[in-house]
Amino acid sequence: MTSFYNSNAADPAAIEPGTPLDLVPATTANTAIVTVVPPKQPKIDRTTAYNPPQGLEKAHNMLLDMLSYKRPARSKAERAFINRFIIPLKVEVDKYGNFYKKIGTSAVLWSCHVDTVHDDSGKQVIGFDMDEIGIAEKGKSNCLGGDDTCGVWLMVQMILANVPGLYIFHREEEVGRKGSEFIAKYMSSHLKPIRFAIALDRKGDTSIITHQMGKRCCSDEFTKSLAEQLGMGYKADDTGSYTDTASYVGLIGECTNLSVGFRNAHQATERIDRAHMFKLREKLLTIDESKLANVRVAGTTEYKSYSVGTTYSNGMAYSYGQGEDDYTWAETGHWEGGKWVPPLKKGTGLDFGGHANSYGKRLGSNSREAVVYGTPVDKLVKDDDDEPTGNVADIQKDYDMMVKLIVKNAEAVADILEQYGYGYDELSSEIMQTGAIRT
Repeated sequence: MTSFYNSNAADPAAIEPGTPLDLVPATTANTAIVTVVPPKQPKIDRTTAYNPPQGLEKAHNMLLDMLSYKRPARSKAERAFINRFIIPLKVEVDKYGNFYKKIGTSAVLWSCHVDTVHDDSGKQVIGFDMDEIGIAEKGKSNCLGGDDTCGVWLMVQMILANVPGLYIFHREEEVGRKGSEFIAKYMSSHLKPIRFAIALDRKGDTSIITHQMGKRCCSDEFTKSLAEQLGMGYKADDTGSYTDTASYVGLIGECTNLSVGFRNAHQATERIDRAHMFKLREKLLTIDESKLANVRVAGTTEYKSYSVGTTYSNGMAYSYGQGEDDYTWAETGHWEGGKWVPPLKKGTGLDFGGHANSYGKRLGSNSREAVVYGTPVDKLVKDDDDEPTGNVADIQKDYDMMVKLIVKNAEAVADILEQYGYGYDELSSEIMQTGAIRT
């Protein structure tokens, strides 16, 4: 594969492959050779190396603009991204900062998340190689951010095309599904009309995820009905880790995650298949939800049906699978990538992705009534040093204070975590799930 280039870079002058040797003449009878260099080729704008479908140049440029933002959760770049691409859609917001757009009457929830796993906040230079998008050749970003810029772009395109559905742009998926866990705990009444939750947040180009964290999240019948509409080689895939729709399996019957065309997520070698994204866009704009099968009952627990071994921990036996994406979850903990991850204690505010008690404290005893989805967003999301507005979650202040407390009392926090069964390996495994680890 050729290397990636800055969109402003020019191709070097070169003799085109296949140039006949008789075009390199001898200047004397002594056969002294003089190389004839052809004229320089014109500069190539790498943004046009891939030609989007006719009439979709604006959509293509939007994708490139979106990818230029490095946006860790709650960063200034994330806020700038939201202001530019999400706020103009006339969305609504809840107190955690999740953004909603409802179009028509639909039983489908479309899900993506606006944060990425970039190490720092700011802008980056995008590179191109025909159908693929990646970090520019001289770029220094730790990842491209296709996870989940691809999903955001697809949802924006669907909204602009007025496709019916409830669209949720989640916050802080990359640091533990915090935005969707907030919705599941405090906003569940707004999900009652929903029968299908489809996340646009999966690597590759053929997966319809049937299991997340080892638990079934949608039925085989639903998977088949969605695959028939999409075509493009989409099929059932039971190797999902998790995305925001994992927070809704107890509330919504059919929850899945759909491949959107990126690969090597969270890495500097991350790439996006532009051709696939435009094909998928076309399919999603014509999706017929009346043809989707609704079989799975919300809250039903069914584990992945495999077991290739058994090990023991504290005198108890546990089954486990093989491979990076094999998970067999249980109330007592789970195996991940061949390593045992102990359970997190319920009711401590440390539940996996939950933080239930913390939310209760921060929002007060009447938090369910206090949280309102349906607040129109007509102002920009402000920076931390600006005056606070209703668009910025109040719980962020408490979160920042907690981080400072942990930094100042690292040893005490380590002792607490150890009491809950966390050693170095276990803790590093959890941190790695957020996309970055510094040891």
